[in-house]
Amino acid sequence: MAKTVKVLTDAKGREYPVSILDPELVKRNNIVQRSIDRAHRLNERIKQDKQRITNDVGGYLDKLAEQYDETWKGNKELISFDELKKVEIRNRDMVTFDPEIQLAKQKLEDFIGTLTKDSDPLLKELISDIFGSGKSSIPKTKLLSLKKYTHKNPLWKEAMELIDEALRISSTRTYVNVYERDSLDDPWRLINLNFSRA
Repeated sequence: MAKTVKVLTDAKGREYPVSILDPELVKRNNIVQRSIDRAHRLNERIKQDKQRITNDVGGYLDKLAEQYDETWKGNKELISFDELKKVEIRNRDMVTFDPEIQLAKQKLEDFIGTLTKDSDPLLKELISDIFGSGKSSIPKTKLLSLKKYTHKNPLWKEAMELIDEALRISSTRTYVNVYERDSLDDPWRLINLNFSRA
């Protein structure tokens, strides 16, 4: 039976027998590959544990709500008996905008043009901050904050309607955070699950 020749593939897809390559290059490649393999295993473990935590907390609160003929809605939080440990599960809608957002921008620019020099300086500043020149993306939270303002100008009303039409919830993300503290007087301390910050 023929012996299998170990090869490495370069960036152009060419295969080289390991035996003819610089040992340092092979060593470096092996370290990178081992690190990637570990990261994949860790990533899979994090996904599984996140699902377990979500199921445990969600399942408990769903059963609790059922006892009162209700359905659990919204975010979830459980605190330990000693009040030194806490689990939070929060859902956040991911917002995107359809092309109507560009029309809303144009309406808001027209609206600014109708304002006198001294009128509504706060709105002028807010709009400029959101749609400032050279911005490649629109800060969604700031844009949606415009909705709390009212103005008689029909351009303002049309712009707000266009923002509503452009707004689309593309997905919902679930965030799981776990906290602990040493005493009731101490602030909550996040147990960091970010690989880079651990």
